[in-house]
Amino acid sequence: VAAAQARAEVLGEAADAASETYDGAMVKVQAAQQAVRVAQLVLDGANRRVAAGQAAVAQFARAAYESGGMSTVNALLETDGTARLVSKVGTLNAISLSQRDTLQQLGAAEIYQGVVRRQAETVEVQANAAAQVAARAKAAAEAAVARQASVLTNLRQQEGRLHTLLVSAKAHASALERAR
Repeated sequence: VAAAQARAEVLGEAADAASETYDGAMVKVQAAQQAVRVAQLVLDGANRRVAAGQAAVAQFARAAYESGGMSTVNALLETDGTARLVSKVGTLNAISLSQRDTLQQLGAAEIYQGVVRRQAETVEVQANAAAQVAARAKAAAEAAVARQASVLTNLRQQEGRLHTLLVSAKAHASALERAR
């Protein structure tokens, strides 16, 4: 009985350790899930930036199509004097700079989006790995508890048998005492 009790204590400590390992793994899973949510929010922001850039480029293209386009050559050929020429060239320059800036912003947004997407994918892989570790830790904790429960059940059964033997022995001793 003493050996079984000692084994039950060792198994209890192992079950506690396995349970704490599982709890630690779950903390890591929760942190990883939070990181996934944050990464998704950042990715959503990057996606919005790309969409806004694409919309701005589409707006430029639509405006150029609808207006028939405007080129420096047309500005030179269709001017009504130097002041109009300077004004048209200035306008073309402003439009050109705006288009260039928009395209650069779109390019930067697409690069940022790609980096953020890869980071989000990495975080998700890490979260999945943490969840797998937690699942294995949970299974180990459940197995340790089951082993401890089995030993405790056997110990209780042994104690029951010993109790029955003790009661029987006491009754037999009393009977012998009375018979003398």
